[in-house]
Amino acid sequence: MPLMTNHPGDRHVLAAAVQAQAPLIVTYNLRHFPSESVDPWNIEVLHPGEFLERAYRSAPWVVRDRLRQQSATLRRSFDEQLDVLAQAVPSFVRLVRSREAMTGPLREP
Repeated sequence: MPLMTNHPGDRHVLAAAVQAQAPLIVTYNLRHFPSESVDPWNIEVLHPGEFLERAYRSAPWVVRDRLRQQSATLRRSFDEQLDVLAQAVPSFVRLVRSREAMTGPLREP
């Protein structure tokens, strides 16, 4: 931890990521992880919405399946679960809804 130069309150997070050789940290608190603090460790810092958008663009059928599983576990409809997620990651939900509106339900290729 003494080698970490990011915000003192989150140095333990960066130290754990370095120790684990993690390629990225997903956080709402981007300002605690400036590039000059994470770049030397080759760690990328992403907002949860950006992380989910990348995952969806990479494998939409996998993300959609996980969202459906999450919805079922929480006893919500798929749309209700998207409504809940929209409060935290609105751009991700817009992406899912727009793509589904254009293509219909996604299936694994």
